[in-house]
Amino acid sequence: MKIPIDKFIFPRQLVVIVAAVMLGFGVGYGLKGSGPGAANPPAHDHAPAGTIDNAGHEHAGMSPVDAAEELLYICPMNCVPPMEKPGQCPVCGMELAAVPAQEQRREEGPPRVSFSEEAVQAAGIQVAAVERKFVSAEVRLFGKIEYDPVEQYQVTAFAPGVIDRIYVKRAGQTVRRGDPLFDMHSSELYFLEQDLFEILKKYPDPLDYRPARGQRYKRLMRPARRSLIPSQEDDLSEAEQTALAADQDKLDQIQRKMLLLGLSQTDIDNVMARGQPSGISTVTTPTTGVVLEQYAYKGTYVNTGETIFTIANPKNIWAKFDAYESDVPWIRIGQEAEFETDSFPGETYTGKVQYMDPYFDRKTRTFQVGVLYTDPKTKLKPNMLVRSVIHARMSADGISVPGKAADEKPPLAIPESAPLITGRRAIVYVEIPSNPGTYEAREVVLGPRAKGYYVVRDGLKKGEKVVINGNFKIDSAVQILAKPSMMEQAGGRMTGEHGLNSGTPVMEMEMERESGHNLPERGPQHRLYGGDPPAEN
Repeated sequence: MKIPIDKFIFPRQLVVIVAAVMLGFGVGYGLKGSGPGAANPPAHDHAPAGTIDNAGHEHAGMSPVDAAEELLYICPMNCVPPMEKPGQCPVCGMELAAVPAQEQRREEGPPRVSFSEEAVQAAGIQVAAVERKFVSAEVRLFGKIEYDPVEQYQVTAFAPGVIDRIYVKRAGQTVRRGDPLFDMHSSELYFLEQDLFEILKKYPDPLDYRPARGQRYKRLMRPARRSLIPSQEDDLSEAEQTALAADQDKLDQIQRKMLLLGLSQTDIDNVMARGQPSGISTVTTPTTGVVLEQYAYKGTYVNTGETIFTIANPKNIWAKFDAYESDVPWIRIGQEAEFETDSFPGETYTGKVQYMDPYFDRKTRTFQVGVLYTDPKTKLKPNMLVRSVIHARMSADGISVPGKAADEKPPLAIPESAPLITGRRAIVYVEIPSNPGTYEAREVVLGPRAKGYYVVRDGLKKGEKVVINGNFKIDSAVQILAKPSMMEQAGGRMTGEHGLNSGTPVMEMEMERESGHNLPERGPQHRLYGGDPPAEN
C-alpha cells in the first residue's frame, strides 16, 4: 500500500511553528509587565521569592510584610480554637484555613460590646443600679408534729416485781398529776417494810396504829404520825442512848431506801399506819398529760428501770422540719417560724426555732429544724404533716435574727435576673458610664439567693449599673464577635470541668496549644467517638 508523501510534516516546518508560538508568549508577557498595573520590584534583595497560600500553592510578587505576617489556622466550623500549625480539624475533619493572627487576637481586659441607641431599644436592654439593701428570703420547709421531748415522762419500775393491778389500761387516756397508774408487788419493798416495823417496835407510841379486828386503822380522826424521837425527860443511861441512836440511824437508812425506790414520804407514812408489811406499792402519775405508751399487763414481771408508761404534756408541741443545704445560710436559732396544717385550714401557728441538727443525714442530705410551740387548746396531734415558712433577712455579716442591734450593715445586692450563671461562675454585664450603649462583661462572686435578689460578695461596687434585661442578647453578640462570653473564660477555655467536652479532642487541642506538640491527624470518624475509632473487623 502506498502512502502519499504530502501527509507528513517536515521537521523544518515544525520548527517554524514552535518558534512562532514562543515569540507570541514572549511579546504578551512583555506587554503585561510594562503596563500600568505592573507590580513594583522588591525593595530588598533578601526578600523571599514567594509565599504559600491556604491551599499550599506558591505565589510570586507578595510583599515581605505579607510574607512575614503571623498566621493562625482555624476550623471553618469553629470546632476547635485557632491552631498554630496547618492540618485537619480533629473534630469535623475539614481542612484548617489560614487567617492573620491579628484578627484572632483577643482584646486586653474584659470584653466589651457597643450598640447604637436603636439597637438598645430593639433588644429591650434594661439596667439597674447596684445598691446596698437588706434582702429577705422565705424558706419553705415541710415536717411533722411531735410532743416536746422535754415535757415527756417515763414511768419505770422502781424495783424488780410483779404488776398486781392496773388503773390506766390504754394509751391515749388523759391523766392528772397524782392519779394511780398501777400497783406492783416487790419482794425488796416487802423486806424493807419488815425491817421498818422491827425498828418501830422499839419506839413508844401513845396511839394504836396496829390493825384491829381485821380492819386497817382509820386515819380520819388523827394523823398518821409516830413519835420517833424519844422524850428528853426520860432518864436513859449512856448505853441506852447509844443503842437508841443506832436504831435511829437504821430507821433513817430504811426510809432513805424506800424513798430511792420511788415512794414518797406520804407513802411511807401510810405503810407505817398500816401496821404490817405487804410489799405492794401504788405508782402514780408524775404530771398531767396524755399516755403515749402503755406496757403494763397484770401479772407481768418487770425489772428495775423498765419503762411501763410514757406520758407527754400535749400543750407543748415540737414541730420538726427537714431543711436542705441551700437553707443553711438562712436559718438561725431564735427566728420566728409560721406553719400550718391541712387539718385546720386558714389557721396559722407561730413558734420559734429552738433546735438545729449539727450534722446532715447521710441518705437524705437534710438536717432537722425544731420549732417549739405552745398549744393551749391541744389541737395539734403527733405525726400531723405541717408546712412552715421562715422569714429571714440577710445582712452584710450574715443572717439578721430578731433582737439584734439595728445598726447592721446591709449587703450589696443585684436583681436575680442580672447574673448569667454557668454553674461554676457568674457573669454580669456592666454599662460603661462614659460610653452609653457599651457594656462590659465582668465575673462576680455571688452569695445566697434572696427573694428577687442575689447577694454580691465580690466583683461590683455600689452605684454601678448592671443589665437586668437583654443580657443574653448581649452575650450572644459577644460570642459572634469571638470574644470571651459567659461560657468561655478569657483564656479561651471552656468553663465546664466535667462537661461534654471533657476528654474530647477539643481539650486535647488545648493541651497541644500549650505544649507545642502536634497530635496525630484524625479523620472524620472522630466526630462520633471522641477518641480512637473502633477497630475494623
